[in-house]
Amino acid sequence: TYRFLTLAGGDWRKVREAAILQMTYVGPPMIYYGDEVGMEGTLDPDNRRTFPWNQTRWNRNLHDTYTKLGEIRRNYAALRTGSITTLYRHNAKKLYAYARFDDTHRIVVAVNNSDRSQIVSIPVWPAGIGNGSRRLTDLLHGGTYAVTDGTVTLTLGAYDGAVLLDNVTGSVLPPWIDTGVEVVVSDPSIPANGRATTQIEVTPLDPAGNPLGSGQDVYMEATYGRLLDSVTETAPGTYAQRLRAPEAGGKGIVTIWVNGVKLDEEPVVTFRDPLDPGPGCGVVPAPFPLSLLGIGVILFLWWIVPILRR
Repeated sequence: TYRFLTLAGGDWRKVREAAILQMTYVGPPMIYYGDEVGMEGTLDPDNRRTFPWNQTRWNRNLHDTYTKLGEIRRNYAALRTGSITTLYRHNAKKLYAYARFDDTHRIVVAVNNSDRSQIVSIPVWPAGIGNGSRRLTDLLHGGTYAVTDGTVTLTLGAYDGAVLLDNVTGSVLPPWIDTGVEVVVSDPSIPANGRATTQIEVTPLDPAGNPLGSGQDVYMEATYGRLLDSVTETAPGTYAQRLRAPEAGGKGIVTIWVNGVKLDEEPVVTFRDPLDPGPGCGVVPAPFPLSLLGIGVILFLWWIVPILRR
């Protein structure tokens, strides 16, 4: 496997951007020795060169970036064990932002995967960061940014990013953490024929029981069956995804995340035998006298048909 800097065409800024994601996203980061000082290499064994102990050969920009990110990750547990929610993404502009948070800190991470600087406005209110005196400090590059109308605006350099710390600490979990949710399954029992589908609808609610509205990040997974397409907003504040039945019976448990938080409620969909008409559609047995009559008719036909053919 080629080393990252080699894959990036020698552009150390792309490695810097990857390091920002690596050190702030979910999961433990792993650094292959030498990546932090700009070692290059192609296929094995070239990717296992001797570490350049002569520091004059190091890429100081990368080394300083890795050092700073390591300190930030060590100092803020939200980056190690906190929850996560997506705040902004723009595929065409190659911009992405998310929040990491626990019961002490909120941190907003933004990256620019393009070859030019860009101004980006990130909605931070889904992470519980409001207006007023709220300010975000860039732990990586320095600088402070005010929050206006639940949004922070900043300039991201080419193949660079920012790690923004909310100035408010303490009990700072976003307001939707302890809210309710309404989950509706259009048909909880469908035939296991590989074609039938059912729809799972999710409506996140505020403490008063009202829908949180548009802008929520909803994600679903199913233990059995196949989720089709992606989650779509079918009505303001209501999100849905279709689940297709497999070709064998069983049950599928649907796990739902709202704004990065896994819900306790997990709807279950039953995939029944295609010959089973389903609940409320069973065949009612005929009364006993009618059953005898039917048997009698069959026996009579069995006796009379050969006679008529003579």
